[in-house]
Amino acid sequence: MVVTKESSTAVQWRLVALFLPHEWFGWISRSNLSEDQREQLAGWSHLEQFWEEHDLLDPKLENNPVMDDGNDPANFLPMLLHGDGTF
Repeated sequence: MVVTKESSTAVQWRLVALFLPHEWFGWISRSNLSEDQREQLAGWSHLEQFWEEHDLLDPKLENNPVMDDGNDPANFLPMLLHGDGTF
């Protein structure tokens, strides 16, 4: 986090806990959730629709392994990790 005060700028580091994707999906697969609950948490049934509607010229996909020959993007779950600076 960058903090600016009048004429100076300082960088402050804070540890933030988060579930990495493999931990999150591992938890979903091991838990005693119903299929409906798993779907709400992961959204797998919307993957094909997402990739059909997503602009494949999106700069984030340039040199991205999702777009490698032989890969079906519908097998990849897009994730956005967001941190808003609140703790």
